[in-house]
Amino acid sequence: SLLIYKKLLKLWKKTDSKNMDLKGQILVEKLFLWLSISWTVLCFIAGYLLQDISITFHGYLIGESIVLLICVPNYPIYNKHPLVFPPKPVEPAAPSSPLQ
Repeated sequence: SLLIYKKLLKLWKKTDSKNMDLKGQILVEKLFLWLSISWTVLCFIAGYLLQDISITFHGYLIGESIVLLICVPNYPIYNKHPLVFPPKPVEPAAPSSPLQ
């Protein structure tokens, strides 16, 4: 248990603190939706076949915990396409008026 905690902590420290890019956000959203829906359906079917609601809820809790570990941290795979903003245009200086 402590070894797993240390590995997770090391993995957490390796994650980049940069903001997630748009393609990374799209990837995370798709992963979250597909993993959550498929895991929920699987747990529902298992609970229905075994006629045990606790299997459904415990399986759902475990599955959603795994999905959160996959989707919430800002892993480097979500930062492969950083946004590049164009430089700010330089405005020409206003001509001085002859009245001044």
